[in-house]
Amino acid sequence: IRRRAPRLSGTLPSIAAMSVAEQISTLVSEVATLREQLQLTRDEAEQTKSEDNTFYLMVCGIFVFLMQAGFALLAAGSIRTKNVKNILLKSVMDACLGGLVWFLVGYGFAYDADDGVNGHSANGF
Repeated sequence: IRRRAPRLSGTLPSIAAMSVAEQISTLVSEVATLREQLQLTRDEAEQTKSEDNTFYLMVCGIFVFLMQAGFALLAAGSIRTKNVKNILLKSVMDACLGGLVWFLVGYGFAYDADDGVNGHSANGF
């Protein structure tokens, strides 16, 4: 939803009829209004960026688990019927262990909070 920016209070004909002190006062108030609008726009952009990043991560996570399910079906379809349970259990265990390893190790690499301590830069992920 786009919001229209409020119109500035001064216009050229009305500024020309004012004294210099009044013009400066009017311009200072308009600058303050513009600064407030700029800060609101920055806050809104930061919120939108955060929402977009969360959505992207969720969609990519869903894709990964759908690929895991597709691989399980592919593997189950390429073996004999008596071994289907075993291969499906292996696929489920692969997803569970992958999630656990991500939680224990991968998250630290992906979202490194190190700000370059001791002269070393962060990992850049």
